[in-house]
Amino acid sequence: MTASRVTTVAALAAAICTLAGCSPKPDTTISSIQEPPAAAEKCPPSAEASGPDAKSLSAEFAKLQLPSGTCYFNVYASPSSRHSGKLWVTVAFRMPAPTLPDHLRPIATDVAHLLKKTEIGQRTAVLDVNNMGGLVAAKERVLITDENFEAHPWDGTPSREAEFAIWTPKPPD
Repeated sequence: MTASRVTTVAALAAAICTLAGCSPKPDTTISSIQEPPAAAEKCPPSAEASGPDAKSLSAEFAKLQLPSGTCYFNVYASPSSRHSGKLWVTVAFRMPAPTLPDHLRPIATDVAHLLKKTEIGQRTAVLDVNNMGGLVAAKERVLITDENFEAHPWDGTPSREAEFAIWTPKPPD
């Protein structure tokens, strides 16, 4: 339940109580109900994909099996300024805080496997994965990147652990 819904429900409860001639106790009002932990919440709707190349990827990324509390948010594909004719793809997730680069590595690796199998993946030079989907405090933002995406097979070879090591943490802009 969002804060605005809690406020609305609390106001309605107070109005009903006033009409009925009662007075609610502060510790029994609806506004005192605690929100469920983030991991129990359903994922909010994803943001619209940015860039014509990204729209076809969005539905695929939304199907990824993610850890509890982690939700796919958005994909952005744009021409790479450093690689002529290639794309720079960024995929954002909503994740419980705190998030560390190691929390993103398995998710980013799954994204890379999926992306590599697509036509867009064949044109991708750089892949970024971050936890910046939604409101994330600046100090909790994490971004990892594969700046040489096209050179890596992203097929599980030589091992998943070796693929994890490809990801480089970068300070988010």
